[in-house]
Amino acid sequence: MKKLILTLVILSLCGCNNSQELMEMADSNLNEPSSSTCDIYIENTVTKPPLAGFSITDTSIYKTIEDVENNVAHNSIYGFEMTTADAFPISDVLHCFILGKTPLITLSTQNGFFPTDNNLISLAQSFGTLNIPIYLNLFPFGSRLYANTKFYTNQWNNAAKIFRKNAPNVTLIWSISSDDVPYSMNFYPQPEYFDIIGINHYQQSDETLDSFFSALDYLCFYTKKDVFVTSLGLSHYSTANHCYTTAQAADNLVNIYARLTQSYPQIKAVLYTDVDFSVGSPSFAQCNDYRITTENSLITAYNEAVKTYTAPPLQFVKSPFTGFIANGKPYANRALFIELLGDIPDMAPANIYDDNYISLENLTTHNVEIRDNSIYLTKK
Repeated sequence: MKKLILTLVILSLCGCNNSQELMEMADSNLNEPSSSTCDIYIENTVTKPPLAGFSITDTSIYKTIEDVENNVAHNSIYGFEMTTADAFPISDVLHCFILGKTPLITLSTQNGFFPTDNNLISLAQSFGTLNIPIYLNLFPFGSRLYANTKFYTNQWNNAAKIFRKNAPNVTLIWSISSDDVPYSMNFYPQPEYFDIIGINHYQQSDETLDSFFSALDYLCFYTKKDVFVTSLGLSHYSTANHCYTTAQAADNLVNIYARLTQSYPQIKAVLYTDVDFSVGSPSFAQCNDYRITTENSLITAYNEAVKTYTAPPLQFVKSPFTGFIANGKPYANRALFIELLGDIPDMAPANIYDDNYISLENLTTHNVEIRDNSIYLTKK
């Protein structure tokens, strides 16, 4: 109050010419620096981004992983298929290991007939010999092959036990089709015998995406296990009408991966299956070409989708420690520094706002940003 009276006296003595300058001086004396307490959000670095995968099915075009990655985005998982009558694909597994990829092998029964225990033991031992991490999609459920619920489930449990014992390096997946998830759940194996649930989806050009996401909703509600989309295909050509729907397939690609990122944290990986079922198909059957590697627009869409899907999620958790913003500068309670650094940093007195709050501007472990009247810390 005394400052204000003094200012008015000076104004009256000095005249109008200097009044504006003096009023500004008065304002600078009267206005205190703006300050407010706030929340602090710290980047959740524990969260891992989901993985992208690619299944090599047409070896006449793409014989190796390098052939694929010359055209499409680099993937963390590569898928291969075999039956119980085939030899263990040791060269593919070693190739993945050398390139820092993880193989996902889909093992199917030969014509729907389960092998003997001796054959399974031999096969499992071949999977375990190299002690290389492998995802094994074991005997995917298909209603056309397996009609007896109890028989299929018992056989699957038995095979899983054999692989658990003889190939501890294998992560076991039980997969189903998106066509009828509620029915497929009748064949659910014993939970302790597998690690991940897989779902396979092939999108027709004349279908909406609703059925796929409805199947995912049911599956994610039913189980608390991690989920892989073990096989994803989007048709851009059908023999039903001999029509290309490439633009729609490209849009679906981007939309599917974006929605999985936003709404399905339980899904940890998606493998695209580059396969063409239209070649050599009977004229009366509707068959589709699900390849993306034959169309430049689909390759572009896939690369964009995968880049978004596998980007590290910038997710923050609210810190229990309070922050303080004073004159546009960020400060934090001393306890936060102890939490992040294990001790109070040796800082100059100018960095201390008061006895409890220390400036965050010299925090060497995190970048600091103020937005929406909160402080956000991201790890450097």
